[in-house]
Amino acid sequence: MSTTKTIDDQDPSVEYSAGWHVGTSTSAFDNTTSRASSAGLTASLNFTGIGIKVLGTIQAADVGPPPMSSYTIDSSPPQNFTGVQMPSSAQQKIMFFESTALPNRNHSLVVTSLKTGAALILDYFVVILENPASTTVSSSNVLSPTATTPSETSNPTDTSASTSSADTHSNALRALTITTTILGGMFILSLISFMILRYRRRRSAVWDDQSPTRSGRVLEINTHLNPQNLNDDARQYLNQK
Repeated sequence: MSTTKTIDDQDPSVEYSAGWHVGTSTSAFDNTTSRASSAGLTASLNFTGIGIKVLGTIQAADVGPPPMSSYTIDSSPPQNFTGVQMPSSAQQKIMFFESTALPNRNHSLVVTSLKTGAALILDYFVVILENPASTTVSSSNVLSPTATTPSETSNPTDTSASTSSADTHSNALRALTITTTILGGMFILSLISFMILRYRRRRSAVWDDQSPTRSGRVLEINTHLNPQNLNDDARQYLNQK
């Protein structure tokens, strides 16, 4: 966290061009203010820090027009400010300007009054200083993520064990594939053999059903019959049937 340094408008480090007037107020910081009522009047402050604020007083609208001023740090472009007035009451310790993104080195601030007849009333300045403690903590935070903890250190033994486990798994998978292929081939061969055997049995059964002996179409002929009487005997046999 940064620290601040407050500089009163009447501090010797603040340099004013001719034409400024010193005022007093119990509501002001250190009870003093500096007033410029003409355009072009300047107030300068050299400071070292990372930022600065300028605070002052805005007089009531029934007293006069609002203040108009510009603020330049080093060689940067000026930033203008126009105060917003209350109808009949002055506003104390209003921030006219703020810059908090400066490098931590020496800087020069120039405040310029922009409108004649509009009172620019400065009260005090606040310089923002860089905190050395925060810088140290920041450096520690940057370095800490890169530190190697024991849990993050690689272990060659763990790597070898992982590799061995992977090889074992691969070998087991290969053996399972070969076994499955062999069993599948044996099953297919057994199925083909079964189908061939069944086909042969069914075919043999068909031939048996078509045999003349089973169909009863063969005539029993006595071998002792005279061949010359074969036809008559056969006819007589058929008539008896």
